[in-house]
Amino acid sequence: MGNDILINKNGLIFSNGNFLIGSSNLQEINVIVSESPGNIKKVPQCGVNIQSYINSTNIFRLKSIIKYQTKLFGNLVKDVQINSDQSINIIAI
Repeated sequence: MGNDILINKNGLIFSNGNFLIGSSNLQEINVIVSESPGNIKKVPQCGVNIQSYINSTNIFRLKSIIKYQTKLFGNLVKDVQINSDQSINIIAI
């Protein structure tokens, strides 16, 4: 939903001694999917809690929740694909 300081799994990303600024949409979607409701200060009701869906057979519900929760945060998701290896591809608009 705009630009922000970029991070990766190791923390902040730097470029030429400064924070790297860029599109943060995918970062925000990753946080929403990973976190539980109540953990995101900006939108407390937001969070998918993906860990609770490990080995779940209710794929339709998970797709629906991801789309709904990302919309609450201001991101729009065109499609959510859950593969047979349980990896998830999120196509954001």
